Amino acid sequence: MKKLILIGDSGHAKVIEHIAVRANWNVIAKLDDKYSESTVDSKGQVKGPTSMISNLLDENTYILIAIGANRVRKLIFEKLNVPLEKYAVVIDPSAIISEDTVVGYGTCIMPNSVVNPASKIGNHVILNTRCVVEHDNVIEDYVHISPGSTLTGNVTVEEGCHIGAGATLIPSINVGSWTVVGAGSTVIRDVENDVTVVGSPSRVLTNVLGGRG
Repeated sequence: MKKLILIGDSGHAKVIEHIAVRANWNVIAKLDDKYSESTVDSKGQVKGPTSMISNLLDENTYILIAIGANRVRKLIFEKLNVPLEKYAVVIDPSAIISEDTVVGYGTCIMPNSVVNPASKIGNHVILNTRCVVEHDNVIEDYVHISPGSTLTGNVTVEEGCHIGAGATLIPSINVGSWTVVGAGSTVIRDVENDVTVVGSPSRVLTNVLGGRG
């Protein structure tokens, strides 16, 4: 059984651990900088700061950044300076993934999610519970697709986007990098970078960097 180290120890990490165990990973540690020293809990898991990572990694041990915030996942990946190939792909057994789908390193696909043919999923992506990624989608690095969202055919979601719970994107939409699509929104036209869109149909609510739409 392959061993897994989770980076982060909060609610999201609990979900990742549950999925990892279902997928036959042995979760040996949860590392989080809220810890100042190393301990071992009742399950035999190591708890400690992220600086311990080099002491725990070996050829049969992999990492997953178990943090929902997209920018934080990117910052942690850059800080750890561990080769991309050491990041696990964790897929719940109930997920339906097309055989020709490409899934990047450090990505987690949660229960009852569907990814249909010819889609490409990047590195450090979260496909959350019951989301649907239809055919020919491109999901770039550090994206989080929240529970119950539907991305129809030929959709591109650029780096760092957060698609809120229950959102729907119609075919051939492009969502720019580091944009937030609000929960329940219906996106019917392309969305630029670094904005928040909400509503059905969606409209620009704010600029992520501080302006208003």
